[in-house]
Amino acid sequence: AELAAARGAWLWAEWLPGGRLGLLLRLPVQPRQRSPGEAPDAVGAASAIAEELIAWIAAHLHCTVTVALGGAFDSPAGIARGFREAVEAIGYKSSLGGARVLVGRDLHRGAAADLYGVLRTIRELARAYRLGEPQWRDRLEELLGGLRAAPLPKDDLSGLMNVLAYQLLREMMELPGEAKELWHGEAAPRLGAALEHFDTLDELETSVRSLLSEYAVRLKLLRESRSSHVTLQEVRAFIDANYIDPDLSLSSIADRFGLSASYLSRLFKDAFGQNFVDYLAGIRVEAAQALLRDTEDPIREIATRVGYANYMSFSRAFKKIVSATPGEYRIRSRAT
Repeated sequence: AELAAARGAWLWAEWLPGGRLGLLLRLPVQPRQRSPGEAPDAVGAASAIAEELIAWIAAHLHCTVTVALGGAFDSPAGIARGFREAVEAIGYKSSLGGARVLVGRDLHRGAAADLYGVLRTIRELARAYRLGEPQWRDRLEELLGGLRAAPLPKDDLSGLMNVLAYQLLREMMELPGEAKELWHGEAAPRLGAALEHFDTLDELETSVRSLLSEYAVRLKLLRESRSSHVTLQEVRAFIDANYIDPDLSLSSIADRFGLSASYLSRLFKDAFGQNFVDYLAGIRVEAAQALLRDTEDPIREIATRVGYANYMSFSRAFKKIVSATPGEYRIRSRAT
C-alpha cells in the first residue's frame, strides 16, 4: 500500500485461499496528453509497482513473491475478469519461474506448444530409455527445451509430464524380472511424487533428470549382471516357441528383452555360431520338413503355418537349407 501510495495509487488487499494475496489497484488518471483512442497503460504502471514490491521483499525478508497481473478495467463489472486473467497468469510460474511479475496480456496459453511433437518426443524417450540407448538423454533435453520454449500453465505442464510417467511405465513393464520390479516398485512412485510436488520447471527438470539418470545406471548394472548365456538361452527358447509368428524379427525380440538389436545380433552370433536370420530360417524349415513328410497339406499352407507370409521367401529359404524345393523334398521323402 505504501509503494502504491508513493505513486498516487490506492490499493486494497485481501488474503485468498492457497496462501495468495489478492490486490486491487486503482491508479490515478495520467495527466499527459494521449493520442485519440489511446488508453493509459494501467498494467504497465501496476507492473512497475509490483517490481518494486518484489525487490523490496527480496531485500528485507527471507522469502520471495511472484505477482500476476490481470488486465485493466474501468468498472466494477471487470473485477472478476481481471481476477481470472491473473489466476491464469500465475499458472505460468512453473514454466517461467518465480520472484517476478507475470503479466496476463503477455502470455498466450499454449501458443507455441507443438503437442504432436512433444508426444512423439515422449514416446521416443521412453523407448530409448527401456532399451538402455544413450539417445534417451537427447530426447529428454529436447522435451525440456520444448517446454521452456513454449511456456505452459502448471496444469498443462503436469499433464504432459504425467504422460511421460505413463509412457515410461508402459515401456518398462516390458522388461524382464528384476528390471521391471525395480521400475514398478521404486522408480515409478518416486517419479510420480516429483511430478506431484514440483513448483517450477527448474525444480521439475532437476528431479526428472536426476531420477532418470540414477535408474539408467541401475538398470544397466542389472542388465550386465545377468549372464549373457542365460539371456541368450531365453532368447532362443522364445524363438523356438514363436517361430510361426510372421512378424517375428530381431528388432521385436531385442525390444522384448530390453536390448539393442545390434547388441543382440552380436551376442547371438557369438553364442550359437550363426546369425538370427539363419537360425530362424532353420527352425521354420525343419518344421516344414516334418509337415511335408507327415501330412498332405498344400505346400503354400505349410509355408504360412511355419511363419512365412510370402511363399517365394519360404521356397528360397527351404532350397538354400535343404538343397531342394519343398515339392522335390516331399516327393523324395515319400520315395524313401
